[in-house]
Amino acid sequence: MTDHANDSQPHVTPLMLALAAYRDGAYAAALGNLDAALAGQGGEAGQAWMLAANCRLKLGQTVEAADAFAAAAGALPEKQAEFLRFAARLYLNARRTDRLAAVAVAAARSNAADRALVLDIGRALLAAGFHPELEQILPLMDMEDDSAFALAFSHYQLLRQPEKLKPLIEARYLADPGNGFIASHYFSFSRTILDFDAARSWQAIANHPDDPVHSQILMQEPPLSRCYWADDYAALTRARAKSATPVPRRPVSPAGERLKIAYLSSDLTIHATTYLLYDVFLAHDRSRFDITFLCSTPPRQALVQQGWDAVLKAEIRPVGGLAPQQLADEISRLGIDILVDLKGYTAGNQLAALSLSDAPVKATWIGFPGTVRGVGLDYHITDPIVTPDAAKAWFDEKLCRLPETYQGNCSATKPRPRAESRAAHGLPEEAFIFASFSSPAKISLDTMECWARILKGAPHSVIWLLCDGQLLQDNILAEFARLGISRERVLFAAGRAYGDHISRAALADMALDTFPYNGHTTTSDMLWAGLPMLTRHGQSFAARVSQSLLAAIGLPELVAENREDFIARAIAYAHDGAAVRELKRRLAENRAIKPLFDTQRFTRHLEQGYEMMAERARLGLAPDHIDVAALPARDKPFL
Repeated sequence: MTDHANDSQPHVTPLMLALAAYRDGAYAAALGNLDAALAGQGGEAGQAWMLAANCRLKLGQTVEAADAFAAAAGALPEKQAEFLRFAARLYLNARRTDRLAAVAVAAARSNAADRALVLDIGRALLAAGFHPELEQILPLMDMEDDSAFALAFSHYQLLRQPEKLKPLIEARYLADPGNGFIASHYFSFSRTILDFDAARSWQAIANHPDDPVHSQILMQEPPLSRCYWADDYAALTRARAKSATPVPRRPVSPAGERLKIAYLSSDLTIHATTYLLYDVFLAHDRSRFDITFLCSTPPRQALVQQGWDAVLKAEIRPVGGLAPQQLADEISRLGIDILVDLKGYTAGNQLAALSLSDAPVKATWIGFPGTVRGVGLDYHITDPIVTPDAAKAWFDEKLCRLPETYQGNCSATKPRPRAESRAAHGLPEEAFIFASFSSPAKISLDTMECWARILKGAPHSVIWLLCDGQLLQDNILAEFARLGISRERVLFAAGRAYGDHISRAALADMALDTFPYNGHTTTSDMLWAGLPMLTRHGQSFAARVSQSLLAAIGLPELVAENREDFIARAIAYAHDGAAVRELKRRLAENRAIKPLFDTQRFTRHLEQGYEMMAERARLGLAPDHIDVAALPARDKPFL
């Protein structure tokens, strides 16, 4: 009788025990009872994962809750959309794009009608560099929506896939040319693909600053985009952000203690900033400075850091998953004295956190060639050439001018150029080769017209351009043809690894600069390769960088006075092989002793600037313009 009575009792499952514990608020106990159920299959496992997700939420374990909802979605197909939506939102709130990426496509597809969710997923994937996943959800978005369009625009630009972006952006612009948001993206994109007809259209608009369309475009145009067409501070600073609300600052560390310097960047990877500054970072005097790298580089791109020097690796703090206020709080917790932004207005910046930070001194350097408004910066690290006294009025920040050049450079770890032959690169042996290896987007109408006149004045010359992709090459050839330059006089170079690139560059006779946006890293690369670069005076920061670098390498005669002088000098050099050979000889000699590639000297100047900033802060003085004095000139080579 007893056995039969026991058989009639209901069977108590782990899931039932877990539910009872959950109702009693014993969430940890409920999770303990779920282990067996979670290992099962089908509906019970799905219910167990759902319960586990809710327990995790009650315990404040956001990421673990998202993981459980994702598992529940797999076990309960009828609830897949709902649970994946929960999981995606939780990953987004926790800023865990690494976990979101695994469910992003399924979550977006099963919730395609939830445009806000799909867009938020897309934004997170873009910011973290998960482009393959983003590519799969872009078709779910309405490209008539400006936010979705901006996402696709950034995605295809970063992947350098103009052929996919071109029909999308042209359709939007043709449908609504008066839309400043779309027009600014259209003209920006047109520059990257060398659409010179569009450039002429923009030039016509830019000549009428009172035109409503012009004003609309300027309101929407990213500040960096403006550097490609304007060499006038009035135009460059028009329609910029207003000043930030001041944030109370912490006191700077007392004199005698190591100054805590933090570099804030998303470019600590294979990027021009790191190519320039890696040796500078290593050269810091760590007996006087405590160095931290606040790294918001996407995780996949940050993998390159595994091969960095152990000193630098130990100083990296990943902060990409932090919200702006969290990052500002972390900067405060670390006691950072001088916060140095390396991004400015460029993609991936952390300007919101910079604005919120209570760091005693906040500066920007190297990332953006102009004032960075609206974030409460104290200083912009520059030099007297890129920012002469006349530029001060156009900067919200005070200028900390280093004595020889603002641009740091590697010399110890930078590959040395190797001897190469023109034949190995398909280059004509007897021709005078002009070269430009700058970003194609910098090749303006003015630049093209100058180059065409130079080629006409030197009939035995050719021009060698770094220009990958059929679309770009076709566009530049068409423009050269319009200007009377035949196809055989234009040579193209594809992208190469850095060491290979600088080795081939020296095969040219002379590099020609771009206007109004000079070569920046490109100019120093050419000088390191041993290739003289001809430039001309500009008015704005971006248009004076090559002049700064040529002064620092001891070749100021390569700076022409104006457009006509630039053309005349280039033609004259093409007819004077002896003069070019002498320039190359001097460049090779100067590279080893002049300041441009003297990393140690540059770093001491930079550190002196930091100390001068800190001393003003200690004295309770407001930021003011600083000019760092130069160390005595070297009398022996440093290389």
